[in-house]
Amino acid sequence: MKKTVLVLLLCIILSGCGNQKKIDEFITVADQYVVESKYETAIDTYEKALELKEDPSIRQKISEVEEKQFLQQIDAIKKYRQNGELESSVALINKLLDKKENPELRTLLSEIEKEKIAVSKVKSYQEKIKDVVSYYLQDSNYISPVKVNEANGILREAISNLESLDSSGDAAIYSYIREVKDNYDYGVVKRFTESTMTDDADVSESLGFMFDEMASINEATGEYFILFVGESVKAINNLSYPSKYK
Repeated sequence: MKKTVLVLLLCIILSGCGNQKKIDEFITVADQYVVESKYETAIDTYEKALELKEDPSIRQKISEVEEKQFLQQIDAIKKYRQNGELESSVALINKLLDKKENPELRTLLSEIEKEKIAVSKVKSYQEKIKDVVSYYLQDSNYISPVKVNEANGILREAISNLESLDSSGDAAIYSYIREVKDNYDYGVVKRFTESTMTDDADVSESLGFMFDEMASINEATGEYFILFVGESVKAINNLSYPSKYK
């Protein structure tokens, strides 16, 4: 009986020694992963050691690595944002928030979401400006009142998109919005969209077919749009846009 008990004790001791060796190996490997900044893999490896034996010192290591991992991910979020990769920034922030709520991250998420909206609206603005240049300003000789009104409608939508944006902030997109709004040619286009000059385009065009005087007025309106407003539209179309958002 005593012999059996001794054998069992010996097995337990040897088993414990074997586990400790494995634990030490896991810790050594995990420590190296930390040196290599492979924090996720390091945490997984430390947890394998904990499966063999609970140890407060290993728990402490995991806590320290999690802090390093968090800072690493914050740096990644900032780099994504600097490069204009806003979707990647948002995805990583949400991943971190799923693990643990963080007021600073929540604020950063709100800022980036606002930046995303600004980029989207600016792109819509740019597309509309380009449409006017492409479809209404190619013929430098004549444009009918109806066509001027169509172009004005598109310009009104473009200006509305930009005017709805809050341009306060340090991100490149806000600098671009401020630059556009302060631009002389933008002001010319904005004032044209606010006028009622083209509101009766259908009537003006119909009357132009019947009366020479009205035809002359329509022609003058078309020339004004092409030579004055149109040149300003082309100018704001050529303003430099932050390349990182393209």
